[in-house]
Amino acid sequence: MIFQLPQQSETAIKFIQTNTRRKVCKITTPEKRRSVVQNNYYWYMMQLLEEETGTLKENWHDYFGAKYRRFWKVVNDEQFEYIQSTTQLSTIRAEDYYSKIRMFASQELGIYVPLPGESPHDYLKL
Repeated sequence: MIFQLPQQSETAIKFIQTNTRRKVCKITTPEKRRSVVQNNYYWYMMQLLEEETGTLKENWHDYFGAKYRRFWKVVNDEQFEYIQSTTQLSTIRAEDYYSKIRMFASQELGIYVPLPGESPHDYLKL
């Protein structure tokens, strides 16, 4: 159950106190989701890798997802592997992910991927 508004705190406390099932309470501050510009930059990187290697950008997307966005989740006491969607990344986590891709491209493929703002490419027009 997710309680998002400050006025819901009493309801949340009551729920925790009265619910006898095993539970984990996680209190977090909402993170800003990655922006449209960040998403466009991501697909610019995938397109660049496709042009340089001949491997489809969608395949690079899947590859990097399995390499850098793989997590374990537990549901009903069963652990399973989960690949997080790029739409779920916060702005900070998106940049961390992009940094890993740039590093991989440089070290493993010998391809320089420009930082956002280094390229004359307009990421709003993708």
